[in-house]
Amino acid sequence: MKAFVQEMVGNFETRLKPYGINVAELTGDRQLTKQQIAETQNIVTTPEKWNVIIRKPTDRS
Repeated sequence: MKAFVQEMVGNFETRLKPYGINVAELTGDRQLTKQQIAETQNIVTTPEKWNVIIRKPTDRS
């Protein structure tokens, strides 16, 4: 699944970079800082990582 995410990130970067759209990978092997997330318009992730993200409690609750 991680290899598929990497492939899709490369594909999206190639297609979207000319439009100024930033693409980032978020998997168990790759983490993003809050600043990187804020600067990214398209995040590609695995279903497992997405599940962790949406279920993680935040300080804003």
